[in-house]
Amino acid sequence: MENKEFREKFDKEYQNLCIGEQVARARHKAILTQDTLVNRIKNNKTLPIKI
Repeated sequence: MENKEFREKFDKEYQNLCIGEQVARARHKAILTQDTLVNRIKNNKTLPIKI
C-alpha cells in the first residue's frame, strides 16, 4: 500500500467496517432488531450502548 491516497481510503473503509461490526455485536447482545435500534436512535439522542 505505497499509494497514500489508496491507503487513506482503505483505512477509512476499514474503520467503517469495524464500527459496523461493533454495532451489530451490541445489537445482537441487546436482542434488538435493526428497526428497533433505528427507532431508538431517532427518539433518543443519548442512546446508551454498552460494547
